[in-house]
Amino acid sequence: MRKTSNEWETAFNSISELISIHDKDFNIVRVNNAFSDVLKKKRSELIGKKCYEVIHGTSEPRSDCPYKRTMETGEPFTEEFFETRLEIYLQVSTSPIFDEKGEILGAVHIAKDVTEHKKSELALQKAHIENELLFKTTLLQAQSETSIDGILVVDNKGKVISYNNLMREMWNIPQELWNTGNDDELLQYAITQLNEPDEFLKKVKYLYANREEKSRDEISLKDGRYFDRYSSSLIDANGNYYGRVWYFRDITEGKMRENKLRNTERELKLYAEELMESNAALKAFLKHKDEDRREFEYNILSNVKQLVLPYMEKLKNNKLTSKRGLTYVNIVESNLKEIVSPFSRRLSSKYLNFTPKEIQISDLIIDGKQDKEIMEILNISIDTIKTHRRNIRKKLGITNKKINLKTKLMSLIQ
Repeated sequence: MRKTSNEWETAFNSISELISIHDKDFNIVRVNNAFSDVLKKKRSELIGKKCYEVIHGTSEPRSDCPYKRTMETGEPFTEEFFETRLEIYLQVSTSPIFDEKGEILGAVHIAKDVTEHKKSELALQKAHIENELLFKTTLLQAQSETSIDGILVVDNKGKVISYNNLMREMWNIPQELWNTGNDDELLQYAITQLNEPDEFLKKVKYLYANREEKSRDEISLKDGRYFDRYSSSLIDANGNYYGRVWYFRDITEGKMRENKLRNTERELKLYAEELMESNAALKAFLKHKDEDRREFEYNILSNVKQLVLPYMEKLKNNKLTSKRGLTYVNIVESNLKEIVSPFSRRLSSKYLNFTPKEIQISDLIIDGKQDKEIMEILNISIDTIKTHRRNIRKKLGITNKKINLKTKLMSLIQ
């Protein structure tokens, strides 16, 4: 039996892991050599002490203590952490010890020094992070250099932390100024190239003072170039402000096309206005010419009908006219009617469905003749004239209306 006990003790002390047995009150009951060697204490100095006092140097267990969780649940647990007191990484496993009745008496506490493994793991993680960071940095640099924008990044203290070659080329700023990294010096050099330097500086100061603001505007340079300027703050998900990024894009070519198009539109508008004025003048001229033509036609027709044809009729009815003279009169009358027939047709269309006699009377009314004069010219009675007047008013739609007949008839030929 003693031999078995000695063998167990030898085996217990030969294990490289830090092994200790604790009661349910966190008191150390037994430890192996590896445990006492790491803590650099004799077994007698460890037995009966609280495990958290000996291992962690604290007055109570750690919040992530696996032994504490085993005591609370009766289940085995494993936890890994860095022990600052020993300056090593430990992987700690605890397993419960039960009596014959199944009640928990304590637990076996096994701690393994995983420092070398952890360092290798952390080194691998660090290398991976560094590689990922290098890749992202390279990618960002490539994107920056291939961008069509000049890019400038300034930190929250006004120091230039990044810019691309296009930014340097666009602003023609000497390299020695870029090397200073001083944003104020770069600004002072840049504004000498601007048409409105005060407005430029005013916007810059406003954006630095209002960190969450974004901005986009156009700036013009003395050499005729135009830049589109965009700026946004660098703020992380937690609201921490790291600085501001500026983008400048040369939009000179587009601006020139825009100005040319605007000038073309202005010229076309002026041309259209001139064309409209010319068209209006031409319309007025043609209207006046048409009115003159109609007036000329009306005067010829009216004069022939009033001043010539009535007398031709009288000559035909005159007993003193010889047979030969009558023939001449008929020829003259026929030729006159042939001459004025185009005028008569156009004027007849204005008079709707007037009869020839109604047209004669209408012409005389337009000419200002009274009924008595019309009676003598046409050799008809007053009653006949009044009948024709009523028929004319009816065809014009002004029966029983206080509308002057002469005025109405004049409107038809204008």
